[in-house]
Amino acid sequence: MHFSSPTFELPFLPLITPRSCRLWQPRQSRSDNDDVVVQMMEREVKIITGLITFFKKKS
Repeated sequence: MHFSSPTFELPFLPLITPRSCRLWQPRQSRSDNDDVVVQMMEREVKIITGLITFFKKKS
């Protein structure tokens, strides 16, 4: 995915929850609710990309 300017995606960053960010940190063991977090994160990413494409069409 390519953005015309780096600052364009900054307003959407706070939408990503800290809980989903912990997925990117190395873990010792895998727990069951990690799958739930993955699903939540994927849904958030879809919402964010949807918003970005929506605003890019308007501009």
